[in-house]
Amino acid sequence: MKILHITSCRELSAGQRKQLQYEEKAAGHLVSFTWDIAAFQIHPPEDYFESRYPAFFRLLMLRNLYTWLYLFRKSSQYDIVLLRHMTFDPFLFVFGFFVRNRLSVHHSKAIEELKLVRRDWRGKAASLLERFTGFVNSRQVKGVLGVTGEIAAYEVATHKAKCPAGVYPNGIDTEQIALLEDRREKDVHIAFMCGKFTPWHGLDRLIEAMEYYEFTEPPEFGITIHLIGSLDQEQLQSIRRLDLKYSEILCHGHLGVMEYRDILAKCDIGLDSLSLDLKGLNEATALKAREYLASGLPVYSAFSDAAIPKDFPYYLKGPVDLNHIITYALEMKPVSREVIREESIPYIEKYNIMVGLCEWLKENIE
Repeated sequence: MKILHITSCRELSAGQRKQLQYEEKAAGHLVSFTWDIAAFQIHPPEDYFESRYPAFFRLLMLRNLYTWLYLFRKSSQYDIVLLRHMTFDPFLFVFGFFVRNRLSVHHSKAIEELKLVRRDWRGKAASLLERFTGFVNSRQVKGVLGVTGEIAAYEVATHKAKCPAGVYPNGIDTEQIALLEDRREKDVHIAFMCGKFTPWHGLDRLIEAMEYYEFTEPPEFGITIHLIGSLDQEQLQSIRRLDLKYSEILCHGHLGVMEYRDILAKCDIGLDSLSLDLKGLNEATALKAREYLASGLPVYSAFSDAAIPKDFPYYLKGPVDLNHIITYALEMKPVSREVIREESIPYIEKYNIMVGLCEWLKENIE
């Protein structure tokens, strides 16, 4: 079976690029399946599977047109085409019916998320258009894939689709993630890492939890939250207003890999998203959580991970409550980095996930 996976966007994020790099390496080890990758963006390519849109096609809607022209030309060379869903795409009405071996890949509940990205009439209009184009898309594709089962089920239920629905979670190449040094100490250190702290990461909820946390007098340990990523002025001001006695929030900003790994080495746990409910989600498969686990760092989240068993000890779902978070951090202190990494690999390894998807495609897509 020959598979082509296409991603079309304005600019590949660091996470998207990593995901495709992991996928490309794992594809080379697949047996009985050929898996090719193509990614388009407006910037010069940084990897061999990336391409830059020609100058004429770099405007918003014309990017989608170029992707469809490419797909129309290439799709006959493959048994299956996986296309990362392009939201509110008018060209789908023209080209979508002619690419009959296509499955759409969904990374969010787009109808809900578009209203968050633009909190004005533009977001509402985009969301309304996506409801219509999403319905048409569901009648064209051979199947839908979600990064979580929840997202896949949402697509089917929202549009009353009759096609098969599968799951293609995020994964990583664990060989590329080195084990962290173990420099944990008596005090509790917690990492919260994002490219940019958007509302659904839930930094505001964490700040509120810290504001109302009561220490015993005198405390047995201090607490440090390490924020790694870009913060806006409103977030920085919220942190400055806190009156913290035995705890602190350190804002490190954007860091390189070696710099943030130096911080993670003394952390007891890493935080995953705390406000996914703003996107209408109850579960995720965050790349950040997988990198934490592969590094030997346990994860605390307000939401479930779709690919990790609910009783897995190194990924805990709980409330945004500092008592719960600190209790978990203390429980994880004596657990070795090596044990956390080794027990996590079956659930986060990209190769395992791709093999599972290939078998699903073979069984469910003619």
